[in-house]
Amino acid sequence: MLLRTLSVVASRSTGIAASRVTRLARITRHVHASSGAPGVAVPPARRSKAAVAAAIVGVPALAAAAGGLYLYETDVGFKRSVTFWSKAFPIYLHYRFTLWRVDGDPERVRAAAFEELHERYAQRALDIILELKAYYIKLGQMGAARADMMPPQYVSRLTRLQDECPCEDFTVIRAVVEESLGRPLEEVFAHFDRIPLGSASIGQVHRAVLHDGRTVAVKVMYPNVETLFRSDVKTSRAFCKLAQPAYLPMMDEIERQFLTEFDYSREAQNLAEIRANIRASEFAAQVEVPAPVLELCTRSVLVMEYLPGVKFADALTANVEAMAELKGLSVAALMDDMARNRDKYRLPSASRMALYQAWVAVSDLARNTGVALYNVTLGLALGFAEFRYTPRPLNIAAIMDLLV
Repeated sequence: MLLRTLSVVASRSTGIAASRVTRLARITRHVHASSGAPGVAVPPARRSKAAVAAAIVGVPALAAAAGGLYLYETDVGFKRSVTFWSKAFPIYLHYRFTLWRVDGDPERVRAAAFEELHERYAQRALDIILELKAYYIKLGQMGAARADMMPPQYVSRLTRLQDECPCEDFTVIRAVVEESLGRPLEEVFAHFDRIPLGSASIGQVHRAVLHDGRTVAVKVMYPNVETLFRSDVKTSRAFCKLAQPAYLPMMDEIERQFLTEFDYSREAQNLAEIRANIRASEFAAQVEVPAPVLELCTRSVLVMEYLPGVKFADALTANVEAMAELKGLSVAALMDDMARNRDKYRLPSASRMALYQAWVAVSDLARNTGVALYNVTLGLALGFAEFRYTPRPLNIAAIMDLLV
């Protein structure tokens, strides 16, 4: 169909180019004749060569333009690639131009020039991500988590993607669920919240209630998202090859990792296995993994037990607050110390974290033993003191060892 379209366009383009050259030649002869200038008229042989040359140049150009327009209108991946390059490439050029312009200037001048660019383009980068969604949201989320690599202007704006990803309309979600499960939504769920609990790059999660009364979380994959991801990966990789070729190995690893996420039935099996391992381990009282409803899990839909709790970002904040309290610092002072001494705050090994947890427990015991002695002596006259218990951080390294 595309070849037929291009051949029609090419044949028409040939006629258009030839007719335009003929009209141009007539106008030229008329002007030359009216001016009376001898020997200026273009010979017929030269005119025919001009027409052929114009046709040779014009036909491929018009055919290429027609083909590009056809792809833009019919190929979503091509359209997204054009959108990305048309908006990201000018930003890249401005950075490259600035790098050339301030080359040799003092470090203070160079830093100020790039600070200005970061302020100017950080929001625009977020706008591009929010417009294209899919894989670009994944990249934005990774960028938000890499304050060691990204300028703070970008990190502050991209952090929004960790908790405020755009979501799809409920009609789209209903269609995916019904097509995937082969039944109307009401036959599977007694209730299904129209507003999602959260959304991410490839899907979103809704709370629902099964007919047996169980409250579940339903994870629904966006339609055609895998196709979009594969196209976006090629586009972003080409951009990385141009702008930051040193990061190409990382991009390849990201691609390998993300392209395994498009099968929720496999994720459900992994979830069931991890749940069984945790429940049989020493962490059963500390870590709870939701049970998947395997008979309702497909490639595009994952139904699992609903576990109420705090958001991941809020839990991380609470963990940082607990660390600050243990060190006798404010959260701001701790974050500043972590930024300046990253090696000191690397994730401790499982054995070191176990020793730290034991130290916290012994410290609490010693302090509260003193409180208890005070309460049964001086406290009877002066008033009782309160017992205090320090929040104990999870041994993340040990949990990861168990899972992996």
